[in-house]
Amino acid sequence: MKWYVGFLYDGVGYVNQTSWGNGDSLKDVVSSWLQDGLKVAVVWIVLTRTDCAVQGVLWCLPAGYDAGCSSPSLVIVGAAPQFQCTDMYRRDRLHLSSRLTLNCSQNVQVRYAWVLEYLVLADDSMYVATLPSDVPLDLYDLVVPATVLDYGILGIQLNASICGDSADQCNNIIGSIDALGCFMVVPSALVAQLAGGSSRSVPSGSDVVLDASQSHDPDANVTGQELTYDWGCDLAQTGSDCSLPAGTLDLQTSVLEVSGADLQQGQVYRFSVLVSYPGRTSSERVNQTLAILQPDVPTVQIRYLFTLSVNSHGEEAHDT
Repeated sequence: MKWYVGFLYDGVGYVNQTSWGNGDSLKDVVSSWLQDGLKVAVVWIVLTRTDCAVQGVLWCLPAGYDAGCSSPSLVIVGAAPQFQCTDMYRRDRLHLSSRLTLNCSQNVQVRYAWVLEYLVLADDSMYVATLPSDVPLDLYDLVVPATVLDYGILGIQLNASICGDSADQCNNIIGSIDALGCFMVVPSALVAQLAGGSSRSVPSGSDVVLDASQSHDPDANVTGQELTYDWGCDLAQTGSDCSLPAGTLDLQTSVLEVSGADLQQGQVYRFSVLVSYPGRTSSERVNQTLAILQPDVPTVQIRYLFTLSVNSHGEEAHDT
């Protein structure tokens, strides 16, 4: 026996649907939900139930239980309520915890189990999320480091098994309850950076190097070498074209070199760069103004040296 729990969109917000899957295929169940006026199936999670004497939507008490436990309640703290799917950035850490409400007439222990699965809408399939080996999935809370999760729809199932013996063994399962969560793991925009800040001054005739090599992908999926760099330049006072030699700005590399001979003394240039990558949101364009100063002029200093001395005859003598 299976519970199919769906996260769907009704044109206004996300809602949930539940259905017994008594031999029905997943596609048949989802099709029936769509016929109810729901527009887009966002995610579904399949829950297997066996030997349930008392069954709720997400909880099960097996035959012969005698702990005197009332209907339990389990919530994933950090996930959206009411089965809603919420966006999260891959660059962010995922931190979830559980809140279990349980009233039993005898001492019990609880064993937790987290399951994270991605949904692939193209072929109606799901696959288990690959997590670092040091991420425990049997605690009351779950912490997934940043830049680990894949883009897409992430379904989360937390199972709490109520044990009459130790939580480590849990040979005597008094009951179990599940809580569900849903996240859309989305990409961040790329980030462009120019070394040296927003403005610089250089002497006339000096070659200029503009370094955007610190531009990056916050999601750690794209390296700086894979980014495309789009350079631009205009005059800060007028906004007109910089009139640099043809091809100067066409290089799509992270470092741009401009000859000092092409930069006019007393002018203020505004260079900019934007980084992009196929399938990702481009960065905002960042600017750096460059003031071209007069060249260094040698300093000439004139000093008058006067030395006064008295010889042995008492006569003054001086040198200039």
